[in-house]
Amino acid sequence: HGAAAITQVRQSMRWREQRSLVADRIWQQEGRRVVTSRSTPSTWYQRVMIATLATRGVASHASAARLHRLDGFNRSADVHITLRYHQHRHTHPGAVVHISRILDRRDQVAVEGIPTVIVPVCLLQIAEQSDDLLIKALEGAMRDGISPTWIRQVAARYDRPGRSAAKRLARAVDERVD
Repeated sequence: HGAAAITQVRQSMRWREQRSLVADRIWQQEGRRVVTSRSTPSTWYQRVMIATLATRGVASHASAARLHRLDGFNRSADVHITLRYHQHRHTHPGAVVHISRILDRRDQVAVEGIPTVIVPVCLLQIAEQSDDLLIKALEGAMRDGISPTWIRQVAARYDRPGRSAAKRLARAVDERVD
């Protein structure tokens, strides 16, 4: 995606070398925490990668659905990022940043090299938004081999009083499994 966190860059080169690459217009500074290669085209994938690096979060919601190629999200242009509750709050222009008290490292995977929530968490996030999109995405995920048992297990872990997404997702899975 042609993007790197400043902390990654500083492991292999000194600050002066980095500044020289930006000054020579080989790299472009993307906020305080990220640089991009000017030879790499600007794409939606690059915007998501930049947002994850800048916030230290993971792609989530519609962004994760598109990355996982879930049905109904192939044209989603939004950039959604989720941070764990105890992380320092970083924002990024053009990205919607969500905070989760439940998300942990086991709920993350790299998709196309981008830190992303796992499919069951993504389905829970979709369930918070729309039943129609949930059904479409769930049916596609199950058709692609995502385990109903795994979805139920993650939904149970995310089930909290006052939050109906986990129950709606579990019910939708039960309606589609013999």
